[in-house]
Amino acid sequence: MEKNKYNTKTSVIITCHNYGKYLNESIESVLNQTKKALEVIVVNDASEDDTEKICLAYGDKIKYFKVDFLNSQKTRNYGLKESKGDYVLFLDADDYLRDDYLEKTEKELDKNEDLVLVYSDRVNFGDSSVLRENYICTDWQTEDFDYQKLLKYNYISLPSLIRKIFFEGFDENIKRFQDWEAWIRLLKNKKAKRIGEPLFFARFHGNNLTLKTEGLIERIKILCKHGLVYTIKDDYSKMENDINFLKDKINNFEILILEKDNFIKEITEKMNEDLNKIKEQNIKNEEEISFLKSELVSRDIQINALKNSTSWKITKPVRVIKDKILKIIHLFKYAFLIYKKEGVLSLIKSVIRFIFKKITRSSKIVLGQNGLNHTRLEKVLKYIKEDE
Repeated sequence: MEKNKYNTKTSVIITCHNYGKYLNESIESVLNQTKKALEVIVVNDASEDDTEKICLAYGDKIKYFKVDFLNSQKTRNYGLKESKGDYVLFLDADDYLRDDYLEKTEKELDKNEDLVLVYSDRVNFGDSSVLRENYICTDWQTEDFDYQKLLKYNYISLPSLIRKIFFEGFDENIKRFQDWEAWIRLLKNKKAKRIGEPLFFARFHGNNLTLKTEGLIERIKILCKHGLVYTIKDDYSKMENDINFLKDKINNFEILILEKDNFIKEITEKMNEDLNKIKEQNIKNEEEISFLKSELVSRDIQINALKNSTSWKITKPVRVIKDKILKIIHLFKYAFLIYKKEGVLSLIKSVIRFIFKKITRSSKIVLGQNGLNHTRLEKVLKYIKEDE
């Protein structure tokens, strides 16, 4: 986007107290705007760090003032008094702007003379522990303008573009929520507009005065000043309702948790019971396996003893003959089924000759005219082997 240095109306006022390490980033964010500021005013309030050295290094790019107030509201009012622009923007030295902040906010004030203030969403960043402990979200989206809501709480950030002619400055007796008090005065019977984009970045680092200053007393001071004490009662009534609602929710959760605990307890007991049964069964199985192993060992001993006995050795020929007889029976059985068409007598003669051949281990056999050939007899023996 082409930078436009002309027709600018805004005085940017940066206040600093010992924030020198952040100051460069803040000043640069203003100098690098797509629409240049009319002037950049830096007010150094009794800083003891290198704030002055940093400011002097910018030369005539900024207007530098040094005061000894130790009062942020008084310091801002000093910058307001020194400003020349039709619009003013207050920026803390530890925060910085998006580069199109002035372009977008000036455009709204330029086209609508009824508006006296334009504000935007913001990005919160910095020390993650500080953000977490103070429940600060990073992507902070504010609300559209509603003056009645503004009387109850502040939703407009300090870096907002203000039409200077209507702004009287900050109450120097307010130590916290000074921007809220200023908006209550400024926007009574006036109009403001929100830009729904995060146009600036707010840094949280643990040394923020906003976090260090006690808030309740300052809030009461503001409410008393503007006759809004009744809102405290409304707030507490709402809080009491919210607390009762939360108590009911907690009770319901406690009941659900108790039911859940009982269910888990029942499931756990059942699982333990099943586990014990499995363990008992495993013990029984192990005992049975051990018994069977001992039986096998005992039987192996008996078999070995039997094999080594005299009776086993004497009866060995009988067992051999028995095996051969069984083979002969199988041979007759399957040979008869396969060759039943060739005649029983011829089959018996061929089988006897084949057996004789095997017994005598002769390599020659003479077959009759109706006898079986050697290949078919081998086939018979194959079936016998498979049957066994």
